[in-house]
Amino acid sequence: MDGVNAEHYICIDAGVDWLTATGDRGLSGWDFWGVGDGILQTQTAAGVEVKPAAVRDYKGRRGDGVFVGRRASDSIIILSGPRADEHFDKVAQAAANVSRLDVQVTIATGGEQPHLGRDIYQHLKHAPRGRGKPPELEYRVRAKKGETFYHGTRVSDYFGRFYDKASEAQLGEPRTIWRAELETKRAIARALANRLGRVPDRRTAVESVVGAWWLRRGVRLPRPLKEGVRCELRPPDRIRQDELRWLRTATPKAIRRAIDRHGLQSVIEALGLSDLVEVKHGKRPAS
Repeated sequence: MDGVNAEHYICIDAGVDWLTATGDRGLSGWDFWGVGDGILQTQTAAGVEVKPAAVRDYKGRRGDGVFVGRRASDSIIILSGPRADEHFDKVAQAAANVSRLDVQVTIATGGEQPHLGRDIYQHLKHAPRGRGKPPELEYRVRAKKGETFYHGTRVSDYFGRFYDKASEAQLGEPRTIWRAELETKRAIARALANRLGRVPDRRTAVESVVGAWWLRRGVRLPRPLKEGVRCELRPPDRIRQDELRWLRTATPKAIRRAIDRHGLQSVIEALGLSDLVEVKHGKRPAS
């Protein structure tokens, strides 16, 4: 399949990024409410500020990435960011319904700064059209947030985002970290929540789901990590150090950049060439 290929980069994080779940207001929903209240109590005990808040006609409290509220007919728990992945199992299991579930794969480029959002938009905009209504495609560039590509509409069952996570979250140089997201709603969200609640390795399952959805649209993400390997989002300095572990698959340009950042000796060690190459210290030849 022709398309935009991000496969030669690496996945550094994968998981649930948003969860909207509801429970009945009666006795059957008491456990669900207790789960949300317990999360907020734990945050309060840890020194996190929890404030009164409202979402639509739900009134309740909001903490760090957590909202717990009630209305006449039911109660709601909304989780976002790292808290969504952290508390997914217990909230989804106790919920009567999951109405929205977002999953994400985060990609590091090893210091390269590709315009993946722009490239995906241009590729799909000019791709041959099949039957049916063409998807809605949008490309935005914001001064401090970087570039974002949107696939679909927010009201549909599926909505995709591919954006510059490094700029959006101030994690490093622009376009060195990208995030591919898939937002699901209604019956699709419920089915996906059930699936993720049954698998032994949720991160690998998320990589598979997000990767397959984007691949069908012409975007190839990094392959899923090997079983037992945990991927996580790390500070920029750790991500730069990780370049040294996968330079064997990097481009010559990336290797030269890594030498400038880490030194020739570190790069030679990362490539496993210490026994074969001797670094002689001296002045660098003029280019």
